[in-house]
Amino acid sequence: GLGGEFQGWKIVSYKASDETLIISKDGKEQVIRMLNSSVQHQDAKATQATLAEAQDVIRKMNFEDMLRKTLEQQKKMSVQMARQMTKQMGANNVSEEDLSAHQTKVMALLFNDESIKAMTDDMTRIYSEVFSSEELRGLSDFYSTSVGQAMIDKTPAVQEKLAQAMMPRMMANMGKVQQLTKEFAQQQQAKQEAAKAAEAKSEPAAPSAPAVPATPASAPGK
Repeated sequence: GLGGEFQGWKIVSYKASDETLIISKDGKEQVIRMLNSSVQHQDAKATQATLAEAQDVIRKMNFEDMLRKTLEQQKKMSVQMARQMTKQMGANNVSEEDLSAHQTKVMALLFNDESIKAMTDDMTRIYSEVFSSEELRGLSDFYSTSVGQAMIDKTPAVQEKLAQAMMPRMMANMGKVQQLTKEFAQQQQAKQEAAKAAEAKSEPAAPSAPAVPATPASAPGK
């Protein structure tokens, strides 16, 4: 297709009038006259990608390494958030060392080597399902360039800076979030109590027991 590349050559344009193809390489253009040309319309449905093509992209992305760096940042972020939350709850006597050790255990439990391998396999499968074969080849070509590698190498740094920028905003609204949660719980409790009261009111009253006539007392002396 136009704009595509093969063996270092890029397809620049095609002139149907004289059936010539213009390609370029290293800034130089070359005109090629087609011996026998025909225009083929691409099927509207893109070619289904294969797992091998997805694995190639995931490998060039250094996905496992990038995932490990991201999880390490998440661990640091979770420690900071937990520290802020404990302070807001008045638990200022919590040791930072103990809190950090606790969060490290939690992260190790959730994201170990086995889970990272499983997530990589899941990502490979997802890429093969979401992207077409042509798109995966384009991604593979991009990640093979210096710009693509720079994006891979610097993505964790971008994520870390974004998390640092988001943290103050999230913590500033934490009190409001807790208040909204409290109000929501109160509203739900009130709705449940109102529903119980309405249900009790709609139930028919139980029939009262029939009155038992009093036994007349015997006359004295009889």
